[in-house]
Amino acid sequence: MELLGTQEQEKGLIYITRPRGKNLDKIHVEGVSSAEIKALWPSIIGRVELALVNGNSLASPASIKNYLLENEMQLWFVGQAEKVLAVVITQIENFDTAHVLHIVALEGTGMETWLFELERVLRVFGAAHGCRYLSMQGRRGWVKTLKNLNWYESSVIMHKELL
Repeated sequence: MELLGTQEQEKGLIYITRPRGKNLDKIHVEGVSSAEIKALWPSIIGRVELALVNGNSLASPASIKNYLLENEMQLWFVGQAEKVLAVVITQIENFDTAHVLHIVALEGTGMETWLFELERVLRVFGAAHGCRYLSMQGRRGWVKTLKNLNWYESSVIMHKELL
């Protein structure tokens, strides 16, 4: 894995873990440049919508797209050979006590084959950007799944509709 230089980071390029040589079937995680978002958006909007609905997110695909274009969020692809297995969106949140790399949306198939690699790449990315924690909000099933990677449930989010 290579961390691209500061100039490339400002353009939205992040990490690339593309396999080389004989390892073409290996799982890889790739950060996507903000300059590529407009061209890629039609091919991923359905996956982003699904991730937001399944995760009970209050965000809209349009707002996610704008944040990605402004480098306020990061888009990641998890792949194997030429197939995209998952689409992931993260955001660095800056709090007084710590910076957090938050997984905003995640949609994919065959998670058991790529979750460990995704988490490894996000840990490295987050640490390189001064983050102390990884976080995500999702359905209850994530608690059990992520416990195997030493994640813990730190809070519960509840909603009540007012209008």
